[in-house]
Amino acid sequence: MILEVPTAEDFFRTGISLLNQAWNNVFELIEYYKLAKDQDMFEDASGEVDYWRAASDELSTSVTLTHQGISFLIKGKIASVNPHLLILSQPKDWPKGCDKGDVYFSDFKTVDTGDLVKIHNTFLPIKLDESFVSFFMSTSRKRNKIMHSIDNNLRFEVNSIIRDILITNDTLSNPGEWFLRRMEYLSTRPWAIIDHDEYYNDRVITECSYVKSILTDSEMKQFFQVSKKSRFYICPSCHSRTSGMGEDTPLFAVLKPNTPTSTNVYCFMCLQYSPVKREKCGEGDCKGNVLADNVGCLSCGES
Repeated sequence: MILEVPTAEDFFRTGISLLNQAWNNVFELIEYYKLAKDQDMFEDASGEVDYWRAASDELSTSVTLTHQGISFLIKGKIASVNPHLLILSQPKDWPKGCDKGDVYFSDFKTVDTGDLVKIHNTFLPIKLDESFVSFFMSTSRKRNKIMHSIDNNLRFEVNSIIRDILITNDTLSNPGEWFLRRMEYLSTRPWAIIDHDEYYNDRVITECSYVKSILTDSEMKQFFQVSKKSRFYICPSCHSRTSGMGEDTPLFAVLKPNTPTSTNVYCFMCLQYSPVKREKCGEGDCKGNVLADNVGCLSCGES
């Protein structure tokens, strides 16, 4: 008998964790770079080049983690049919004596990463299309590109990795729910024992603001089902969970439906609907007319 057979949830949990670790690495680089720029710590352009050149190990690790995360999520899909499909099918490759006593699943050789897509598309009704398969294979090539790059183009690889993680989540996990996965992940880390929830909300709001700034309109629609051309408002739900000390305002909510009389806003970060009042702000030159009880004006933030 095979013991401790992993479930689909085991693979999904590990896959999402790997993607989060890659995301952590990337945003740590972004935060230090932003701090250095804001404080004029780079003496000249060569300083920025040196920074990103020194970041090649972290970027390469992030790509590797992303590639591994994709593999585990595909394994999760396969395991949802039958986890034994992940074991090499030739009995000659099985552990010695497995037919005479109990053996652990981890003792078996499992299928190569290169065979995961074929197994997935053979046994699951919704197949991974050619564009995603090509994307999956490109993540391993991207690692080599980063390791051998010596110019400032490495600065733009962070945005590429962010997009890779969003594509992966959109295809293999929960479309539109990446930032919920981020909150879940951060709340289960060891440091969550000593830090307050507001810190994680502030952190994810900063990340979401950055992501919103780099994505195109079509990407925003693909990953979060909102148009970048929309008028964005402060999300009352996100606002209520911040420390009040973060640098970024949660301007992630849109009117649903987008009409002059709509009385609800929807946030693409927390996925919450919040009731609003349609009244003029009255604060200085602010032309806002969408208000919420716990925030005030959702355009300027004044109560």
